[in-house]
Amino acid sequence: MVLPAPPPPIPVAIVENLGEFSKVAPPGLSCIWCPFVSVAGRLSLRVQQLDIRCETKTKDNVFVNVQVSERRFCERALWQ
Repeated sequence: MVLPAPPPPIPVAIVENLGEFSKVAPPGLSCIWCPFVSVAGRLSLRVQQLDIRCETKTKDNVFVNVQVSERRFCERALWQ
């Protein structure tokens, strides 16, 4: 039995007009008409998730299993 692989995450483009944020261009073909408009960078929409499981001891000597999830959407800013 063959299972299809999930599609790769497609990044969106951050578009600037004269150095200022203009819009987020969707994946696919986008036209930029003016020479003052440029692509500042590409941003992946993939969610990065880290699941952490740890065992901790309370004050009354009881061991408790704790699970924590951390999600990040983007590591750095493309413009300021």
